[in-house]
Amino acid sequence: MKVVGGPQIAVYGGGYFNILDPDSTPVPIEAIANGLANTCRFAGQCDPFYSVAEHCVLGSYQVEPGYEYEFLLHDATEGLIHDITKPLKLELYDYQVIERSVEKSFARQFGFTVPMPAAVKVADLRMLATEQCQVMTHTDEWLLAEGHEPYDIDIQGWTPKLARKRFLQRYNELKGRVTSRRRRAV
Repeated sequence: MKVVGGPQIAVYGGGYFNILDPDSTPVPIEAIANGLANTCRFAGQCDPFYSVAEHCVLGSYQVEPGYEYEFLLHDATEGLIHDITKPLKLELYDYQVIERSVEKSFARQFGFTVPMPAAVKVADLRMLATEQCQVMTHTDEWLLAEGHEPYDIDIQGWTPKLARKRFLQRYNELKGRVTSRRRRAV
């Protein structure tokens, strides 16, 4: 397949994704899962390797019931356009605009809520507190995690292959629940 028009990236499994026109090219969930599984949290500044996919799967079991699917997909954009550490991201307005556009496109494609519900944001901060205790090599206080109780879970540092597999399993499990819940609501 030839790349045509606009900035595009090749995706896992074939095809291309146009980052400035994200609705023009649907992305398979496998491509997002693969990207998240191969992306290390905290810009790789943790030990052991800890993927964004593992973060999403673990948090989807911790979040308030009813928000599991949203938590699983809350970092979906990172599977294709990656993330930038928060202090730098705040300085890069154009990146933030692109990220929001991709997030809205994925929300339409996969059927999750944007902006993320408060329950997802709280669970994400509790995951951050958990991760700080378990995968970071220093123990100084993080303002973002301050006041958030860590979860009583064990971060294992899955391999990318295992993280991709578990992310897709959890996606298929939750997608079925979301689909049947929507059918009942109609």
